[in-house]
Formats: sequence, structure tokens, C-alpha cells
Amino acid sequence: MSVMELDDLWDFSDPVKSEIAFRDRLDSLSDPDQIDECRTQLARSLGIQRRFAEADAELDRVNISSASLVVQVREKLERGRIRNSSGDKVAARPYFIRAFEIAESWGLDVLAIDAAHMVAIVEETAEKQLHWNNIALAISGKSDQPRAKKWRASLLNNVGWTYHDTAEYDRALQCFQEARSLREENGQADQERIARWCIARCLRSLARFEEALAMQHDIEGQDSSGYTEEEIGECLLALGRAEESKSYFAKAFQRLRGDAWFAKNETKRLSRLESLSQ
Repeated sequence: MSVMELDDLWDFSDPVKSEIAFRDRLDSLSDPDQIDECRTQLARSLGIQRRFAEADAELDRVNISSASLVVQVREKLERGRIRNSSGDKVAARPYFIRAFEIAESWGLDVLAIDAAHMVAIVEETAEKQLHWNNIALAISGKSDQPRAKKWRASLLNNVGWTYHDTAEYDRALQCFQEARSLREENGQADQERIARWCIARCLRSLARFEEALAMQHDIEGQDSSGYTEEEIGECLLALGRAEESKSYFAKAFQRLRGDAWFAKNETKRLSRLESLSQ
């Protein structure tokens, strides 16, 4: 089983489906190291489902003392992701740092990039986030591994949001536009649509409301998350079309209140959507 074969089992939009795939693959394996590597990804699928105790229990079954370097890195990455997803960034960081150190030292470019980008996610300041994302971009840029190069679009998206959060909107827009171009080159239709959403969101921050609205209308109806409807509502509101915006805010509210993460972490935003829909 190659790393590519293992990663090909992933459907990040459906962690339950991924869990089933990894359990099925485990049943077919006999090599201890392959079993341990597969188990790390099973743990990841459980963590995404917020079944944190079960995820940690799976990682406890990994024989880390005799594990390959790849398994060692994956085990630490998933320990960190479990802690980050459960809200403890401080506890997550050392796992990601150690995963990066091992992967970077041994030329495991894809895993080193993954680890560096996770360090960036748990860092508290924009300066540190950019530092770690730039490390990941540098590895991606010099790597001869195709999967490492494909990380560039995701990393640019992350850098774009860091710039956006610090109100450096022109720099953010450049990152989002480059990320979109890469998604197009790679034939990643779903990710390219998300990249267009990011560009449109940034255009709204730049007060380019008509352009932002047009882009959001272009992707309207292509997903059921509610984020596009929210943005259309915000653009219409900014353009003085409050009455027209209400139906979009109402649809966004109905969809996003059903998102467990959004309902828990974006309570003020959800209340705003409900208010603006009236």
C-alpha cells in the first residue's frame, strides 16, 4: 500500500464514508507498518466526526516504538489535529512541531508541508501564521514530489485569509486569485468554486460590491452550505438593496443554523443573519 493509495481513500466531505473505507482497508492488510499507517487515518476520520476519545484510542494502538518515519509523523499529526479540533491549540502545537521536524529532516515533503500548515493554524499571531505558511510554500516550491506541489493552492488560500484578517485586502486578493488559477490548472472544480467565493468575499472587503455580487451569483446554487447566500445578502445590503437581501439572509440562516460547527462558533453571525432576514 503506497501513501498515494492510502490518501486516495479519503473523502473529506464525508468522514463516515472515509471511516468505513479505512476500516475495510485495515481488514485487508497484514504488514504491521501499513496497518499502523492506516490506523492513523482511521483516527483522523473519527476526529473529524468529533469522536475524539475513539480517535485517541486508535492512535494508542499504533506501535510507535517500531514505527516507520512516515507512521511516526502521521501519528503526531493526528494527535495534534485531535487536540486542535477539540479546542486546545496549545496542546496541539508540540505535536505539529515534532511532526514537522521529523518530516522535514527526512525529506518527507508532503507530510512536512501538512505539519507546517497545521502549526500555522494553531499560531496566535498573523506574523507566526505567515512564517509557517511561507515555510510550507518554500518546501512545496522546491519539491520534486507532485503531491507536494499541489499543496500550493491550499497554502495560498491560508495566506490569503491571514492577510484578509489583518485588513491587507489587496495582498489577500492576489493570493486568492493565484490559488484559483492553480485549482483550474489542476482540474479541481469544487475547490475552484470555493476559490472564486474567496475572491468575491475579498472584493466585498475592498468595497467592490458589484463585482463581488456578480461572482457570488455565478456560483449561486452550486452548494447548499449557505455561505454563498450570506455573501449575496451582504453585497445587496451594502448596495442599498436591503429588501432584496432578506430572502438571501433567510436562506443562509436556515442552512447555517443546521451546521453544528457554525451554530456553536458563530453565534453572533447567526443572530445577525436571522435579524437581517426579517
